[in-house]
Amino acid sequence: WVHGRKLLHLPSAEAKPEYAMTASLCDLPVQAFARYADTIAMGEAWRKLTPSMFKQPFEFTACNVQYARCRTYLHPDSWHKSFLCICYEFDVPIEQIISHKPMLYGRTYMHGRSRAEFEALTSPNGAHLVPELDMIVWHFPNDPQLPQLPELLDANRVVQHFPYASLPFPADAIVDIKIEVLRYLAEQRCILRYDISFGSNRDHFILYAKVFSDDNGERVFKRIQHCYDMASALGVQIARPLGYSAAVRAVWQAELSGIPPTDIIDAGNYEAPMTAIGHCLAMLHAADLPMQKSITRKERLADVHKKSRKLGQMLPALASDLEAIIARAQSELTSLPPVQETVTHGD
Repeated sequence: WVHGRKLLHLPSAEAKPEYAMTASLCDLPVQAFARYADTIAMGEAWRKLTPSMFKQPFEFTACNVQYARCRTYLHPDSWHKSFLCICYEFDVPIEQIISHKPMLYGRTYMHGRSRAEFEALTSPNGAHLVPELDMIVWHFPNDPQLPQLPELLDANRVVQHFPYASLPFPADAIVDIKIEVLRYLAEQRCILRYDISFGSNRDHFILYAKVFSDDNGERVFKRIQHCYDMASALGVQIARPLGYSAAVRAVWQAELSGIPPTDIIDAGNYEAPMTAIGHCLAMLHAADLPMQKSITRKERLADVHKKSRKLGQMLPALASDLEAIIARAQSELTSLPPVQETVTHGD
């Protein structure tokens, strides 16, 4: 299991055709999929392919890997079931950017299985089959697990989902909406920022949407509300939760102004701000937040061990170091002191 937001250090396949085609039966999945992480070659491929794929093709200056996840298996007999999910983001002239840079999200399967997987899709959500790359592709905001994104990125349609009970204006007072994509994790979640002008004075209100592919958003909203209600006791500031829309699986929050840590932390100024950040995180982790499921240390270690074995198999140079880390963790597991179970970031 090779999992990360960027997939940049994969070994190159020995044969690299102009377009990535199917892998040989003896290829490790990481070798078969390495060509898709070659942003120069993929940029050339997309430059030739996108004009015929889309009604409004885009011109770009660079192709970047925004996210990648490779699902593979330990036993060689199961390698044929492996697949790669990868999202490309394209640099374009600033005047062409409205809410986000162009993005293409693709899935490719071992041994030419992409066509069969494409034909088996029950909800294509704008999927394209690209035979030249042996890949199924979605042009953002189309997404196989986030079908609500096109509606949330349409200023005329999203207004019906705003949490007006918590907003300082009614729907008919809206004059203009500017939408920005802050973070996108294909098939999982997306964070959107709405700059809303309203009223005769064109006042501004900043609204955020945290969009989910499943019903976890409702639980996240309840946790945010719980933290907000006890923020003063925690000694932290939390953006005000404004509501949850089940129709589009979106948590709505107001803006919380402040200075990003990256703007103040440097080699000469890090101890005080990092101490303050650490204190806030410790207070948050100590909060009595509602939890649906608890994962034990033993379960966590077993999961990490399994994934590390896959990683070591795909990248042999890391295998011995990974095994040593796991062995040390296993030996120390029983001697660790008990800790309070808590919700951590991402839960």
